[in-house]
Amino acid sequence: MAISVAVHLSPRCLLDAELVRRVTGVLAEFGCGPRCCAWRSPESAVMANPAHATATVSELHDLGRSVADWVGTGP
Repeated sequence: MAISVAVHLSPRCLLDAELVRRVTGVLAEFGCGPRCCAWRSPESAVMANPAHATATVSELHDLGRSVADWVGTGP
């Protein structure tokens, strides 16, 4: 049975230069693929540093799953 979890990335996490390396390491340590996680992040995380956040989101996407759920977006 496949289980997935939602992982909330705070603004601080999303701007961490080591985030993708850490995520890759934890997934490998527990034998999970990137599709087991649904990444979530507040809009403010991207707005704090759009260039860096966009690059991080792109790297997470390259692992196999994008940051697809923006917490706090309105209609």
